[in-house]
Amino acid sequence: MGIDLSFGQDDPGENKTFDLLEDGIYTLRLEAMEYKEGAKAPYFNCTFSVAPEHKRLVWSILTLSDKTFPREQLQAFLETLTGREWRGNQTIEVNDLVGLLINGVITTEIYFSDKKNKDVEKNKIDAFLPAEDVSENYQGVALPEFSDANPPF
Repeated sequence: MGIDLSFGQDDPGENKTFDLLEDGIYTLRLEAMEYKEGAKAPYFNCTFSVAPEHKRLVWSILTLSDKTFPREQLQAFLETLTGREWRGNQTIEVNDLVGLLINGVITTEIYFSDKKNKDVEKNKIDAFLPAEDVSENYQGVALPEFSDANPPF
């Protein structure tokens, strides 16, 4: 698999932030996607900006293992992001993905920060939703109900 690394086209003068968003569905633009070799499995470290201003950022790590992010989910993510089928052996050119829009289910989680020695809230992307509903104004709508029988992704 060929990997073409990209760090996006951000203007260094822009003020971007990871401030908390309310839980909801947001239109996201893929700003950067970097392939890395992890201790247990390789992964993509992804940075998304939130529409319409694209100044609020959210990270997502897509670990490429059958336990945490099966190949079928990576395939579904790529198909949702690009709007085309991913079958057989294909090369991922990250520069072709940077800038594409996708909908993401954003929630807030609390974790203990050793560095700050306290509980900290952060946003995470729980699921990606089909691109046919993507628009620059699709921001902060209520979360749909999901079940094991009808997963979002």
